[in-house]
Amino acid sequence: MKKVMPFVTMIKENLEKMGPRVLDLQLEFEEQAVLMENIVYLTNSLELEHTEVKCASEADKVREDCCSGKPLNVFRTEPGVSVSLVNSQPFNGHFSTKIEIRQGDNRDSIIRRLMKVDRGIKDLSKVKLMRFDDPLLGPWQVPVLGKEHAEETPISEHAVFHVDPTSKKIHLTENGLWADIGDTMINMVH
Repeated sequence: MKKVMPFVTMIKENLEKMGPRVLDLQLEFEEQAVLMENIVYLTNSLELEHTEVKCASEADKVREDCCSGKPLNVFRTEPGVSVSLVNSQPFNGHFSTKIEIRQGDNRDSIIRRLMKVDRGIKDLSKVKLMRFDDPLLGPWQVPVLGKEHAEETPISEHAVFHVDPTSKKIHLTENGLWADIGDTMINMVH
């Protein structure tokens, strides 16, 4: 009963604003289809990393709190582990930075996160991510002239990052292979 009165008040206010069509049981359009058509725009304009659209029937709490024409937004943050992205290119305006790596990230999602930090990067395809073959010693080794990237491996678009927030460890799986990332990766902007 305590939820009926606020609902009746909302319907009464909408009836005054929009007329008798607010009493219709269905909207004139498919809400989920409209949101899915505009998902890229919504994600970018709200500066979100990922957006999901679900029906109210998929969750208990959501089903209680939403109604037609009044979608419910649920925002959450995923736990992540901080990683240094080092740009070793000389005479380059793209500096080293730290970003969060989250469970299930791929190369493109990390580059998009980097693009939010470094506004000078305009094109996703111009960035190359690499990892050290030896995650412990790699960041500490002095590069040899002409062989600066000899002990580094490019991260492919098929790589998936796995994060353990409790131990602060990151590894990736790529074509069935497992690799430890450590706490430093390399980014190059062409």
